[in-house]
Amino acid sequence: MKTEVYESLGVLNRAIEEVARSVLQLKELAVLGPEFAEIRRLAAEQIRAEINHSVIMAMSEAEAQMRHAAEVLRRINAGE
Repeated sequence: MKTEVYESLGVLNRAIEEVARSVLQLKELAVLGPEFAEIRRLAAEQIRAEINHSVIMAMSEAEAQMRHAAEVLRRINAGE
């Protein structure tokens, strides 16, 4: 599961980066106004940051639970 989560996060990050680049390109082509484009680019970056944060926090919690379970099993096996 861990591999799939980080692969999905990588795909999502690359896709959002492409969105941000496309918005900037449309601004450079004078199709989007500078302020409008910057607000949309920042919105995409915010979405990316929030998703990254949520995923990392969830994965950190899951790993902490696995470490705790492994420690409990180790102690049981050691007779503590």
